[in-house]
Amino acid sequence: MPSLSAGPLAPQTPSRPFEIQAHRGARSLFAENTIPAFTAAADLGVRVVELDLTVSADMQAFVAHDPWIELQGGRRRPIYAMHSQEVVRFDCGAPDPRFPGQQRVRSSRPLLSEVFRSVDRHLEASREPMTYNLELKSWPSRDNLFHPPPAVFVRLVLEAARRVGVLRRIRIQSFDLRVVREAWRQMPEVPCGLLVERSDAIRPSLRRLGFRPAWVNPRHPLLTAELVRHLHALGIRTAAWTVNDPREMLRLSGMGVDAIITDHPERALAFASEGGNRYL
Repeated sequence: MPSLSAGPLAPQTPSRPFEIQAHRGARSLFAENTIPAFTAAADLGVRVVELDLTVSADMQAFVAHDPWIELQGGRRRPIYAMHSQEVVRFDCGAPDPRFPGQQRVRSSRPLLSEVFRSVDRHLEASREPMTYNLELKSWPSRDNLFHPPPAVFVRLVLEAARRVGVLRRIRIQSFDLRVVREAWRQMPEVPCGLLVERSDAIRPSLRRLGFRPAWVNPRHPLLTAELVRHLHALGIRTAAWTVNDPREMLRLSGMGVDAIITDHPERALAFASEGGNRYL
């Protein structure tokens, strides 16, 4: 078992770039987790997209935030109870009223492999390929209800990435410690990220993991300069979610946060290109 040494990641230096991750694609422009959202992020210049994964009954990895589909009458049916041919019949391209700039597209929930192929093909002429930050939606109490057990879930994702040839360009993150641990066990060279919602859970979670992940990714209000220094001293990078206010981008950048996950990559890119000067 790998040791708890700091690993290959060095603590942050001032020259380290501020990474922008498009949350579920360019969500400000198209419905989340659709191929148009991911290719729009690529067109903006983003080179890391964050996306959510669920699994169908026939063990196909789908890109979707919720592990269910809303049916008529307010009913919900788990994707894990549906065959993939049924999942793709449901449209998910309607604009979200929280994002008035979204365009209407006709889109079904895409397979993970389809996202890999479509985005890579879209960027074929680019010298900068896309990196995929994959959140596996998993809960300890919902194995075999909303998703397969962690070992199976992780294996499906790694196999999809291997088949398409993007294994060196994926990261795996989850709130479920079991998933993060399993990803590290199956393929330790793939960077793992621990998602956290409470600051008091970070240190206990790291102890329970038994290894140091490449990333710890908290909800953005939790991050302080002291926490960032602590994580960097351990060789751990940090990505804050979900950051849409340029003033908060400035705060996080100033304390040395490595990355932000944002619904508005166009704002973040403008902020980064101007060095945050407009908000000083």
